Parts: sequence; structure tokens; C-alpha cells
Amino acid sequence: MPSAPLPRFPDITGVADLQIDKPVYELYELPQKEIIFVGKNMPVYLQIILLVVVLVGIVILMLYMGGLAVQRTCFKIIAEMEAARAF
Repeated sequence: MPSAPLPRFPDITGVADLQIDKPVYELYELPQKEIIFVGKNMPVYLQIILLVVVLVGIVILMLYMGGLAVQRTCFKIIAEMEAARAF
């Protein structure tokens, strides 16, 4: 017959007069987390740096796309002026 697994946390039910010198969070052994740089486990300073980099990248991309639009419009105006021999 297989033995039952041992309980993870101490059973303190029924012990109302228990005097505890440590805070409750120190009584239980919590599993250690590895640092994973995704989602809510990413440190705040890295989130701020990433936010700034993304915002700068978006601004540069928008300026580049706006420049291409202005360039295309200017070439159309020049082509119309050449067609009308306005130079």
C-alpha cells in the first residue's frame, strides 16, 4: 500500500493558544521563483527602459512614414508642374 504524501504546511488546527515568535509569513516555506523577464516578473526598471525604447521607435517610424508621404506628394507636384511646363 503506497504511503500518503506528507503535508506541505504544518497542521495547526485546534491550537488556539499557540505562541508564535515569528511572523506568519516566516512559518511557511515558499518555493523560490526564478527570475523570468516576461510579464509581471520583469523588473520595473527594465519595463521603464523598454517603454521609452518602444515610444522612441514609434515616433521615429511615424516621422519616417510622414517623410515618405511628403516626398511622394512633392514628386507629384513636380510632375504636374513639368507636365504643364510651369518651370
